[in-house]
Amino acid sequence: MKTIGHSRLVMFMLCALAAASARAEPTTPATAPTPTHTWSSSSSWRFGLGAGGSWSPSHAEGEAPLSAAGFDIDACFELTRGNWIPFHGGIGLFSVGPTEWDDSLFRFRAFQGSRFGIETGYRFPVGRSELAILAGGGWSASRFTSLSVATAYLSVLGEARFLTPVAIRGLPGMMLGVSIPVEYMWRGTARTFSAGLEMNAAIPLGRKQKP
Repeated sequence: MKTIGHSRLVMFMLCALAAASARAEPTTPATAPTPTHTWSSSSSWRFGLGAGGSWSPSHAEGEAPLSAAGFDIDACFELTRGNWIPFHGGIGLFSVGPTEWDDSLFRFRAFQGSRFGIETGYRFPVGRSELAILAGGGWSASRFTSLSVATAYLSVLGEARFLTPVAIRGLPGMMLGVSIPVEYMWRGTARTFSAGLEMNAAIPLGRKQKP
């Protein structure tokens, strides 16, 4: 009889535990909301530097595009206001080597010069980083290698740029990143398209920008 009583008691306790488990609601750990990155709506300036290489094919009427390699270094001042970049003014030095030879043993000469450009654009937050799209125009003066005659021409500019903040003592707010600048140049009877890959640095001027 004692054994039967103990068995009934054990069965009662097991049923009570099962019922309690069934009624218990599963709990999930609370997750903190992901912060949304915003910029101050006030205007602020920053200074930028960039350097890199490019693929710069040239062509002319009756001539197929011929590839060439080049490099570029530039400096800029940029005005930001929230997500907008109302003004991006830059000056750069560039050099493009001679193109490859075509089947008739023709090629475009190497040339080098300087460029002044003005662009505007918009930047998108990517965590604490930013992705900016810029577009505008430029004025360049260049000369062919080994020749003293310089020519001036206009070009269309564009750029996709990614910057991320870095912590460097003495340089608060500094950002480093990469960009893909593109340019289409009207060089007299020749046309040159340039697409590059650059390393970039940006330093805020004046008061520190609000993150």
